[in-house]
Amino acid sequence: MDHNQKGCISDITEEEKTMLDGSAKGVIEFLWKIIDDIDTASDMAKGDDEWYRKRVEHLQSKRWHSGITTDGYDLDIGAALKENGV
Repeated sequence: MDHNQKGCISDITEEEKTMLDGSAKGVIEFLWKIIDDIDTASDMAKGDDEWYRKRVEHLQSKRWHSGITTDGYDLDIGAALKENGV
């Protein structure tokens, strides 16, 4: 998938859809869940590198549902923290 294209909305779970409520906190929780799911995939792969690569490719593609469309990696976390009173 081209990094500027979103996957089908059905690629994310109902729980993940709920996280993407338009708030910065929701986006942060959604992205953190992807990282946690990748960590879990590492535990599950147990040496099956081909399965692990496929799983990580699927999981990381979910990030495009977050509304962040840049691939330049210039993300301003400060704004998200201020919005959530941190």
